[in-house]
Amino acid sequence: MKKILCCDVETTGLDSNKNSIVQLALLMDIDNEVVDSLLLNMQPFDEDIVSSDLNGGPEYVFNDLKLNVDTMGDMRLPASGIKVSQLLTFMDPRDAYNKLTTFLDKYINKYEKADKVNKKAWFLGYNAQFDLNFMKRFFLKNNDIYLGSYIKWRILDPIYLLYNQDYLVEVDKRLPSMKLKDVCVHYEIEHIPHDPMSDITATRKLWYKLMRLNDAGGQ
Repeated sequence: MKKILCCDVETTGLDSNKNSIVQLALLMDIDNEVVDSLLLNMQPFDEDIVSSDLNGGPEYVFNDLKLNVDTMGDMRLPASGIKVSQLLTFMDPRDAYNKLTTFLDKYINKYEKADKVNKKAWFLGYNAQFDLNFMKRFFLKNNDIYLGSYIKWRILDPIYLLYNQDYLVEVDKRLPSMKLKDVCVHYEIEHIPHDPMSDITATRKLWYKLMRLNDAGGQ
């Protein structure tokens, strides 16, 4: 039995050490079939940093934004477009952590040694190291050091398969962009950018499609 935890996050910035997850989409893939999914909308922790843009613009402590929502509520997160006022309607991050671990516990027994060795999930994402860094930090913020009891650290990522495809084709046939939205257009995969569930659904389809193409030796 092979398990893949497909993961996409939307965050308050690019640095997992100071920014935080605000949306988390998961698919549990078992033997090439999606058996379950989870979408969590969560507030940052009070001390987390919210970036106003991704190019060095002003940064704010989330608790300060909460206290000044009347004047700062219309500020949008740079990647997802979520407003600060909308963040305040999201669940507490500790509640999100409980829902996340309940989801994982349904499919992975983190206490059974045999299950740890043989049945932990592979971690799949687009630029997956980014998502994994935020997941690791989210667990630590919830005083949990055992994310590795659920997943393998050897990630699965379509972007590395795209590099293989570029190697296999002529220069003029290489993709001009590695952005997920552009790759999905090229491979005719339905996708809504910065919608986390759409992102991860498209990423999973892309990974399987590229695996088949790599097995066949090219596009």
